[in-house]
Amino acid sequence: MKVMKVLLIIAILAASSVFMDATAFAENYSYNIADGSISISNGTGVNEGKIGVSQGAIRYIASSDSITITGTTTANAINVAPGVQGVNIVLDNVSIDVSGISTTDPRYSICAFDIGDGAEVDLTLSGETTNTFRSGIGKAGIRVEKPVSGTAATLTIQGLGTLHAIGGSG
Repeated sequence: MKVMKVLLIIAILAASSVFMDATAFAENYSYNIADGSISISNGTGVNEGKIGVSQGAIRYIASSDSITITGTTTANAINVAPGVQGVNIVLDNVSIDVSGISTTDPRYSICAFDIGDGAEVDLTLSGETTNTFRSGIGKAGIRVEKPVSGTAATLTIQGLGTLHAIGGSG
């Protein structure tokens, strides 16, 4: 009788795990932009299929996980590499103003939030927060790349917060 109960419990647990949403196991990783620029890329080798998040050291996460970014900076930026798929970013009172790093040559100015060609980013504006991205000369506040050939990047924005994206003049 005890064996039957144990087997029944195991069967119920196995069946319930099949029907659970994958996001039920998603993790949230937090980064403060004041601690350094954040680079997001595709995993390679043993980390293929994962997303690499780097702010000094690199951490590999599942595409179902989310990245929460907070903080204020005048020196750091966010960069999503070309081709990264399924990035879930939550903005919580982020302010990036790299307009002061600009020169008169746009090749040397910085984009506050740069999304490379073919990348797919889901952006959530947390609560009733205000998030601001101000870039250098000739750069968009948030750049969503559309290459001459290849695949354009996509950015989906949701949430109750406010987003200000201010490009540099020139």
